[in-house]
Amino acid sequence: MPSWVITGGESGAQYRRADPDWFRSLRDQCAAAGVPFLFKQWEGINQKEIKAKGRELDGVIHDGYPQPLAA
Repeated sequence: MPSWVITGGESGAQYRRADPDWFRSLRDQCAAAGVPFLFKQWEGINQKEIKAKGRELDGVIHDGYPQPLAA
């Protein structure tokens, strides 16, 4: 089982449009499995365009991080 899922849209001149339903599916699978989920970004040609879109997925910023390993 993964300890963490990080996802986000592509960037650069040849980026492909991101499918929000794909991100939602990953988010929901992570929630069901108790796996932290981090949504990094939407797609765009450059960082200015990407940042303008924000980091929200369905109105929520998903910043899940795994728990540190015990020493």
